[in-house]
Order: sequence, then C-alpha cells, then structure tokens
Amino acid sequence: MNAGMLRHAVDDNSQLQSLQCWRHTARYHLMNDPTGEMGRSHPALARSLPDSFPDPLIVNLYAHPAVTPLAELPALQPPHPPNVALLASLIQQLLGWDSKKVVGAFHTAVWPVVVLHELLEDLTNVSPESDEVRYMSKSSVDSLTTVGCRLTSPSAA
Repeated sequence: MNAGMLRHAVDDNSQLQSLQCWRHTARYHLMNDPTGEMGRSHPALARSLPDSFPDPLIVNLYAHPAVTPLAELPALQPPHPPNVALLASLIQQLLGWDSKKVVGAFHTAVWPVVVLHELLEDLTNVSPESDEVRYMSKSSVDSLTTVGCRLTSPSAA
C-alpha cells in the first residue's frame, strides 16, 4: 500500500472505498504480475484474498504506530572491545579448537577489529571535533592495512 492509498485508507470518510480499491489492485497484481516484480503470478492467492482484507483496524495501527518517545528510550552505551582472553578460552571450550587455530582465527577476524576500534576511539577522544577519522592520509591507511585492517580511503573510493 503506497503512501497516498494509506492516507485515504485511514480517512474515515473514504476508508472502505479506499480499502476496496487497494484490495482490487492487490488481486490484479497477484493474478497478473504486470510489473514483473514477483517473478510470476499467484492466482490462487489472489482468489483467496477475502473481501474483509485488509482489516481497517490493522491499517490504522500501521498508519499510526505506537512508538516510544525518544526522551523515554534508555541511553545506549558505546561498544567496548571484547575480552579477548575470555573469548579465546570460550572458543577452546565450546569448539574444541587448539591454540594455533584460535590464534589464526583471531589474527584474521578479531584483532584487526579490536585495533581499529581502539585507534578510532583514541582519535575521537583526542580530537572529537576533528575530521581526522574521515580523512586519513594514504600512509595511515597503508600502515593500518599492514596490521591486518582493510580500509578504503576517501581518495580511493
């Protein structure tokens, strides 16, 4: 249901007529797939669509969702780096990996993220108003890449 149809569907004066029009359009699209978006027609589904669909109460709930005001939402805490030692121990216990396999996995998947997180947090804490994070020099990107991070500099994009 597009925005225009939704506006008409929640208007008490034209709600039943709008929903009937939407239902007719939905049946047509299910039966014929004129836009090719579905990949095929769905005639059985089109025939099974009841005349009571969609329920006006559900349409009203969709058009006017109950949301929590922003002021009432709890504040999110910034992410913390993982406890690498605890994570390694847990992986060994649950997956039965030996130390060599854990170190290999951490080398490619965990340590680059931890290093990058620490670097970005340091840059933010040292100069929060700066755009250093956005516009790093090529040498900075190259040095991070040698540590194992994969970054795309703005000039390379």
